[in-house]
Parts: sequence; structure tokens; C-alpha cells
Amino acid sequence: IFQASIGPNLVYGSLKDKFLDYTYIALIQEYSYKRGESPFAFDDFNKDSRLKINFKQQIFGPLLFGYKANLNLNIHSNEYGALQNVQYSLGISRRAYSVDFIYDESDEYILLNFNIYNFGYDNLSSAF
Repeated sequence: IFQASIGPNLVYGSLKDKFLDYTYIALIQEYSYKRGESPFAFDDFNKDSRLKINFKQQIFGPLLFGYKANLNLNIHSNEYGALQNVQYSLGISRRAYSVDFIYDESDEYILLNFNIYNFGYDNLSSAF
């Protein structure tokens, strides 16, 4: 498989105010070329070109709402123009960590995602 992607990311705000101070929008066009088939479902990549839509909006304080989906752009596909892999998220984003609850609409699962940032930070301050 060969994949290439290009597109803009827009970030407005910086999560410094308490209400609607952060918006993230990414529209990434992804082109795929695939040769051959995999016998395993987890390894069988989708060959359709798509527009990856990613949106996050601050609701209040560190609480963020998110939406992700793929818009099928392959005119030869039966799924042309359909939104696929739709995910909704609700999470808390802090400087050192983030916690997200994610609901995947197509596979109908709920995921708890936890990220910790800045593990390699060496400039420790004497005052905490």
C-alpha cells in the first residue's frame, strides 16, 4: 500500500479563556494505492481516497468536544460521498495530560483514551 496525504490544519484560540476559546479543524485529503489483498481483516487497508475531517471545540474550561470522519472521494466506490469511521469524543485536555471518551459510530464501541505529555522534560524547576 502507498498513501499520501495533504491538507490544512487550523487552530484558533489557546485554551486560556474558559468558554469557546479553542477550535481545531483539519481537512486532510488522503490518496491511497493498494496492490494485492491481505487474508487478515486488520491488515486489509481501504484503497479508497478520502477526506479526513477532524474537528475539536472547547466547551468550557478544559472540556473539549470532538468529531472525526472520513468522506469517501473514490467515484468508482459504492460508498462514494458517504461518511465513514465516524467518531465522537468528549474529553479533558490539560498541559500535562488528556483524557478522552470516544464513541465509534460504525463499530459501536466506546474507548477511554489517556495521554501523558512531556516525559523527556529535563528542565526541572526548584519551585513547583
